[in-house]
Parts: sequence; structure tokens; C-alpha cells
Amino acid sequence: MPSHDADSQGKFQIVKEELCYSRYLNVYNRVIKLPRRRDGKAEAESDVHMTVDYDIVGSRTVSFHYCTVFPFNTTMKTVTLIKEYAQGANDFLFGVPTGGLSEKHTSLEDCIRKELSEEAHLHEGTLIKLIPDQHPGILEVKWCRNRFSPFLVLDPKVVMVKKTYFHE
Repeated sequence: MPSHDADSQGKFQIVKEELCYSRYLNVYNRVIKLPRRRDGKAEAESDVHMTVDYDIVGSRTVSFHYCTVFPFNTTMKTVTLIKEYAQGANDFLFGVPTGGLSEKHTSLEDCIRKELSEEAHLHEGTLIKLIPDQHPGILEVKWCRNRFSPFLVLDPKVVMVKKTYFHE
């Protein structure tokens, strides 16, 4: 009989996972099987395992993966931040350019370059990934499926934005 203890990577068996709600985020009911032990020993076969339900949140993107970048100008010793509406705080807050990895991107680097251009109007610069290539990404929060890969970009250049004027 296979063991339901955590595997070598620390994962437990997912018994069931179902989508409960979907709008801007998906909410899932995830049921996992955990070992139940008293004093390190199972008292009876029925005490060996128990199931636990968790609410898990994840983005609606294909990969649950995001890229985030910290743009730093080494000459001026400045960071470029963006100000955008944060729904949870119901306020406009400063943050770093971030974007979801999707089928329109060829790589994490492509994702971050596009977000850097779209959100901060910056391009080029020396891009440095802050975690190893084989890293699955840093969890957004422990009950969320979303992960992100952080980058640093040194000395990006400002994209010249054309202003459009509309006349009545």
C-alpha cells in the first residue's frame, strides 16, 4: 500500500481539487490527505490518515506564474515604481512592474521586458534574474497557487511616449 506521508519534496497527496468560484481570481477547494499521529505513532488504522480541506486561490492565467522587476538606475541611484489601483487595499499604491506569464510570452524574460515597457515605459538595461533558472518561483502567499520570478534591471532606458491630442 503506498504511503500518504509527505513525499521527498514535502508534498501531500491531493485527494480532490475543484474550482468553486472564478472571476478575477479562481478559488479552489483542495482536499489533501495528511498522516494523523499521536505521540509519533498511529493508534489504529483509522488514525493513520485524515483529510483536510483548504481554500486555495490562484490567478486566471494559464500558468499561475508572474514576473516582477525592480528597475534601478545606477547613476542616479533611483528606483522606478508604478502607482496603480490595489483592489485589496482599495487604494492607489506604489509597486514594481509585474505581469502574468501567458501564451503570448516566449519566456520569463520576454514577459518581464513587455511588462517593463507597458507599465513603466522602460526598455533595455541589464536584466538579472534573482532566483536560479530551475526555481519554480516564489509563492505569493502560502494559500495561493500564484508564484513569481523576481528580476532586477539595471539602467533601463525611458521609452519615448508619443502624446496624442484629441480635438472636438
